[in-house]
Amino acid sequence: MMKSMKNASALLLAGVAVLSAGLAQAQSGEIKSLKLAAPSVAVNTGASLRVEFTPAANASACGVTVDWGNGAKQDIRLGIDSFKDSPATLTQAYPNPGSYNIKLEGKFLTRGLRSAAACTVSAAPVTIKVTDPAAEKLVADQRAAQLAAEAALKEAAIREQEAAARERAALADAERAKQDLVRQQAAAREMELDLKRKELERREAQLRKDDEARRAAMARPAAPGHSGRVAGHGAAG
Repeated sequence: MMKSMKNASALLLAGVAVLSAGLAQAQSGEIKSLKLAAPSVAVNTGASLRVEFTPAANASACGVTVDWGNGAKQDIRLGIDSFKDSPATLTQAYPNPGSYNIKLEGKFLTRGLRSAAACTVSAAPVTIKVTDPAAEKLVADQRAAQLAAEAALKEAAIREQEAAARERAALADAERAKQDLVRQQAAAREMELDLKRKELERREAQLRKDDEARRAAMARPAAPGHSGRVAGHGAAG
């Protein structure tokens, strides 16, 4: 009895092996293209991948491994069950932001009578960009705050420079006013000295003139008639 069961198991395994080999040798389906529903998705949001394929001539399923680019892999059978018709739609959620290359590779999938030969993959890989809106908003807010702080510092520096410039201008104006006053005072003193000098020169000239007149008068001889009248008048007296 045990011997008969062993023989039956051996025959079943041999049949499965023959069937698997036949499936492997049979013409498999071909994956034509991969298309993303959207080029980018948010973290933890399902990325939708559309797989367009041509079924095998014998309408049998073919197996493929989907490499989602983040370490996750998924084996599927195209042409059967939920992926019977082309295009087949797959979804995958990514917990972390980044760019991920999604590629497919044909794989023989064993499942007894439902085993599937490896698909022929002619579709090029696609790249999905995964974003984190909350983290991006946080970074944007931090950047905005930084720019605002930098702008405030710059504005404060400009105000400080303008105040310093006004102070310098005020000091320069005060210095010019002081210098003008000094020049005006010096000019007034010079004018006063000039007037005094001219007055002194005028007085000196007048004194010289008066002195010359006195000398001339003293040096002039007395008139004769004037002397006789004086003498006769003296004798008569």
